[in-house]
Amino acid sequence: MASLPLLLNTRGLCPMLRRLRSKSLTYQVVAFISLFILLITVVQISVTHFLMSGVMRANASNTVSLLVNENINRIEGKLSRIQLLARNIRYSVQAGLITGEQFQLMVAAALRENPDISSLCMAYEPSIQNQPRAQVYFVRNTELVVNILNPEEYPYEDWYQIPIMSGEQRWSEPWYDRAGSQTLISSYSIPIISNGRYIGILRLDTQLSKLQQMISTDSRQQIGKMLLLTNNGTFVSSQIDSLVMNYGIFSLAEEYNDEELRKIGQDMIYGRSGVQKLGGKHMFEDYWITYAPLKSNGWSLAVLMSERTIFRDLNLLTLIQGIASAIAFLLLAVILLLRIRHINKPLSALTAAVERVGSGDFDTVIPHSSDFYELQMLTNSFETMRDSLSDYIENLRKTTEEKNRIMTEVLFASTIQRNLIPRNVSTNQFHDCLRIHGILEPAGDIGGDLYDYFAIDDNTFCFAIADVVGKGIVAAMTMTMVSTHIRAKGASFQTPQELAADLNNFLCSNNIESNFVTIILGFIDLKSGRLSYTNAGHVPLFIRKANNQYQKLAETHSTALGVFPNLKIGGSSLQLDPTDEIILVTDGITESMSSSENFFGIERLEETIAKLQNPNPETTAKAILSAARKFSNPDKQYDDITILVIEFSHPKH
Repeated sequence: MASLPLLLNTRGLCPMLRRLRSKSLTYQVVAFISLFILLITVVQISVTHFLMSGVMRANASNTVSLLVNENINRIEGKLSRIQLLARNIRYSVQAGLITGEQFQLMVAAALRENPDISSLCMAYEPSIQNQPRAQVYFVRNTELVVNILNPEEYPYEDWYQIPIMSGEQRWSEPWYDRAGSQTLISSYSIPIISNGRYIGILRLDTQLSKLQQMISTDSRQQIGKMLLLTNNGTFVSSQIDSLVMNYGIFSLAEEYNDEELRKIGQDMIYGRSGVQKLGGKHMFEDYWITYAPLKSNGWSLAVLMSERTIFRDLNLLTLIQGIASAIAFLLLAVILLLRIRHINKPLSALTAAVERVGSGDFDTVIPHSSDFYELQMLTNSFETMRDSLSDYIENLRKTTEEKNRIMTEVLFASTIQRNLIPRNVSTNQFHDCLRIHGILEPAGDIGGDLYDYFAIDDNTFCFAIADVVGKGIVAAMTMTMVSTHIRAKGASFQTPQELAADLNNFLCSNNIESNFVTIILGFIDLKSGRLSYTNAGHVPLFIRKANNQYQKLAETHSTALGVFPNLKIGGSSLQLDPTDEIILVTDGITESMSSSENFFGIERLEETIAKLQNPNPETTAKAILSAARKFSNPDKQYDDITILVIEFSHPKH
């Protein structure tokens, strides 16, 4: 059950399932399972319907084929008896076995014993002497009636002319018999031969209504519509009365421009059989047609069956199956709903308890349920969570109090650190010999950089800029110790290198964690303008001249302080001219990083110094800071930034 939200996420493309995620667990489970089973049922019904459609179509085809063959056999049997009788009568006539009176008796007996034969005609060639011309025999009210045909007309009738000219026995197309039964009939004509020449025609007639009665469908099964077509495609029997003797299959094909129907008609007149679905826009649309030939007269018998008839039972079964599935869905949904509500009762109580725990009431009693193992495990887990949260919040409270205490101390240390750095004031502390401006921006609340300056005596000025390795309180405390040590010991040494060596030994002896310090320490003789300095692993210092030229002093006189005790430290000196500026920075300037992770570097620092105008320590310091900020990405400032600019205005008088 816990995997249901994940499953809904994997099928989240469906809008319906996305809406389910905002519903209750009961609604989601019932709806999702119902949808899933509905999908399976629809697929199962669709596949079953598809497969059974083929089976039903095959069964219908077999049934219709049997029906066609059954009716063909019945018609063929009756037509064959007519043909056999005609051949027997012809034999008796040609052999001279019967006289005129005997012939009439034989005809009367044949008509009475064969109700399918409506009339019989004996027609001789008009040119033959001593023979009756053409006589039609038929029974009316049990009496034999004889009619004489006009000798100027009957020789040109199809039933007479075609067999005489072809010398073959054949069945005629339906025609209206005025001289005999006065109905539509089809005639079987057989030539009579004497001395090797055709002397007449023996004709046996059967009413078209008799043929129509011979073909039928099984009304109990309502299989389809029966059609009987002549050998030229004319409908002579059909359950569609408007077609009989009014239309042929080719005239329908022509009317509806249906090439498929025309091809079926050609198959029929050529004596072929087959099964085919009819398309087109006509009365036989969406019908299946099964057809086969009558061997006796060359006609064709066909059965039309609609798709609705073929699949009637299958569609009914599908409907019943759908209704049964819907009822099953409703029952399943009700059962699921009741069961899940039973499960949700302890879940609701557990949820309420967890909400109280979430609001801070850790004394809440978690309700237990013995009905479900999973709920027992969940209850135990929430109890464990409640106890863990209680312990965590207590520890968090203590930790927060400790953090706040430390932050208070850090802020206090930051205040002390800022107070140790000389302030930039407009009044000159050193007569009018020097103008000084410094900037220190720590990367955090407190930093490890420092700058400092003070007067050792009336004629000597000491300055320093340093970078303590690391950050935070330890680095800040180290910076404080360095600043204090320089001020305390500055007057004890004649040169800055001596003071730096003493500071190095102090850092090494105290084993400070962040005792790695780079520094530039310098003395200025205010009377002569002589600058003495030492560089212990620090960034180069620059001397900016009055003509806007500058001098880079990149030489270092030792490694960083606090690493090796008793370190030999050298120094350098130079003469300052009036208005010369001493420019000192820490690596927070040169290592400022851009968004593309490039450093500001010494070269860009030199370019900034070269572009400076109107010497002024404050202007110079702010210009360098502005260039570094413009180049760098504020999110990538990882080091403290310190700048100290000292202008030697003129020697002390």
